Amino acid sequence: MTIQAVANKYASALHTVAREKNKVNEIEEDLQIVIDFLKEKKKIKAVLEHPLLDRDEKKEIIADIFKGLENPEVMNVLKLLVDRKRFDIVDAMFMEYVRLANYTRKVAVAEVTTAIDLSDQLQEALQKALEKYTGKEIRLILKTDPSIIGGVVTKIGDSVMDASVVRRLSRLYQQITTASLSL
Repeated sequence: MTIQAVANKYASALHTVAREKNKVNEIEEDLQIVIDFLKEKKKIKAVLEHPLLDRDEKKEIIADIFKGLENPEVMNVLKLLVDRKRFDIVDAMFMEYVRLANYTRKVAVAEVTTAIDLSDQLQEALQKALEKYTGKEIRLILKTDPSIIGGVVTKIGDSVMDASVVRRLSRLYQQITTASLSL
């Protein structure tokens, strides 16, 4: 089984518990605290992932570091990952949990790429248009890529809407070369 498949199972189980206890947002917030800490303290993460270190010591480290978490479910899943020697999936599990939580809340994440930074007013207008289009609340992730020349490329889930100038030029080039060949 792949790391992502294993992470999905843990995330799904945690999400089910969170829904049952009506704590989807709170558990996501606690998981975010864990992920942010582990990104900042890479050596501690390496210790928790090390296969030869004692599991009980790792669980004590987790209990000490994350004693301020609001939800015991997060602490329990972290300790379970240690017991099963799967702490290496914590990042992938978090990403899947967020995806499931967003689905539950009817929130979609839109990755929006433009050639230049968008003003706050344009961001708001784009967000409203995407919310109307999808029927969901939209969380924007904004990126800039000057290579698209102009326009916008929007990715929501598996759907990509490419309204970039570079895409239009590419289509125009294909039409011209196809028309030239048929003459």
